[in-house]
Amino acid sequence: MKKTPREEVGRGIIRVMRSSPFYTTIILKHEIREDECFPAAMGTNGKTLMFNPHLIAQLETEDIYEILKHEAMHVANRHHIRMAECEKLYTAKCRELNVDFHKLFNVAADLAVNSLLIDCNEHVWNNSKFLQETCIPGQGSFQNMPPMMTAEWYVKELMKEVENMSEEERNQYDPSGTGDGEGEGKPVTSFEGGTGMGDVRPAQGDLGQAEQETTETLARAAMASKAAGTDAGSAKAFIVQHEAPPEVNWRMELQSFFTQIVRGRPHYRRPNRRHESKPGGIIFPNNKSREVSKIVLISDQSGSMNNESVAAGYDHISEILQVSRNTRLVYVPFDTIVFEDSIKTFDASNTPIKPDERTRMGCGGTMFMPAIKYAEKLEPAGVIMLTDRLPADVQAYSEYRPTVPFICLSVLKSQFGDHYGGAENPAVRVLEIQP
Repeated sequence: MKKTPREEVGRGIIRVMRSSPFYTTIILKHEIREDECFPAAMGTNGKTLMFNPHLIAQLETEDIYEILKHEAMHVANRHHIRMAECEKLYTAKCRELNVDFHKLFNVAADLAVNSLLIDCNEHVWNNSKFLQETCIPGQGSFQNMPPMMTAEWYVKELMKEVENMSEEERNQYDPSGTGDGEGEGKPVTSFEGGTGMGDVRPAQGDLGQAEQETTETLARAAMASKAAGTDAGSAKAFIVQHEAPPEVNWRMELQSFFTQIVRGRPHYRRPNRRHESKPGGIIFPNNKSREVSKIVLISDQSGSMNNESVAAGYDHISEILQVSRNTRLVYVPFDTIVFEDSIKTFDASNTPIKPDERTRMGCGGTMFMPAIKYAEKLEPAGVIMLTDRLPADVQAYSEYRPTVPFICLSVLKSQFGDHYGGAENPAVRVLEIQP
């Protein structure tokens, strides 16, 4: 007797349960929902696993097994969360190019996930017609895409390809309407290979809560995997190699820094008790905050900073404030002293910053500590320093310990290459950026 699509999905889940505690823990956290209109075989938003019965009915159990792992790896890589955050940064550009960001990110996320899955089960992938027609780095339309990169890296490369297309190519329509699931005729860029294997949907509601839930799920998955002594390829590959991007996307990292500050610091005044009633449940601290967060950006204006590097500070103020509505950013220029007469405060109401407001002060030497101490007096939620890391007060800076979240955006490598060693402080995270 022929099994129903739901039963086929059930067989796939049992297949996963027999072989991988890591994937099983992630998949079983999902609500399984059948949707005949879903534009892919399966999809996830971190909580619900959707599947299209018509597409599932055409697949072999081994294909379904790989698709389930595929969806689990989207969650393991937090693609549902990263998609929601990344979309805010690319909305304007995608609108300009007539590109559907949802589909673009799904192609990029599939390239990232499939790199991992093929590496762990190459034989199955090479012998499945369905799997071979999905988004695979180094094959088909993605011949020039290297494997084992992050979704954000692939998004950036795909955007470059779109920019090089003719206007006619960019204005193609996807008749299936898979871009956002709202019907036909949505303008999208047509990427051959499509996203028929899976469809990541952005996390809904509070992203901080989604992050906590995913963190707990992955912790349980890792413990289950370790206890069983399995998943040497799949789980370890994710946990060890892919928890952080191989190439740091400084804008995304800085966005994450802002997001964490705006959410507020973890506290137990009103603890998160979602799991209190469950045996062995974990009670997380609450970190929600509705207050406006003040961030201080101290910008090095010394002679060793080129104009492009100084301009990077103004550029990112606009980008951040567009997506962080409850943020007030204080811009503090400095070299050996703080230019107090030129300090400006920005929020969503006075950005983007106009060209005539992008003035540069000073071209002298560099002293970090006067600017840092000034920033601390403002009692901010966090401090960002844009600099080439070539101060005169190296010793004092190396001994400094931040009292609030502090991150350094360094243009040292972009300006001088690898020939210079900049000032270091073990308590301050440094992101080498490309202005």
